[in-house]
Amino acid sequence: MTVTVTGKTLLLDLLLHLAHPNVRLFITHGGLLSTQEAIHRGVPIVGIPIYGDQYYNLARIVSFGIGIRLDYDNITTESVTWRLNEVLNNQR
Repeated sequence: MTVTVTGKTLLLDLLLHLAHPNVRLFITHGGLLSTQEAIHRGVPIVGIPIYGDQYYNLARIVSFGIGIRLDYDNITTESVTWRLNEVLNNQR
C-alpha cells in the first residue's frame, strides 16, 4: 500500500515487515488480515483484542499455540514483559 503525505510517499507494507528475518514476534489487536499474515509468515503473536472478531481470532491463535493474549484492561509492565518473554523464550 502506498500513502502520500504532504507530497512525500511512504511505503507501508506489513507483508514486507513481517517477512523480515529479524522479526521475532508481532503485537497486534487481532484483526483478521494481520493475523493471517503473521500466521503465513510463521511469526508468533501477542494479541490485545479491542473489539468484535478480534476476541475470537485471538482465542483461535491461543488454542493453536501460535500466540498469547493480553487483555487491554491488564496492560502493565509486568504483564507485557511476561508475555513477550513467554512468546520469545518458550518454543511451542
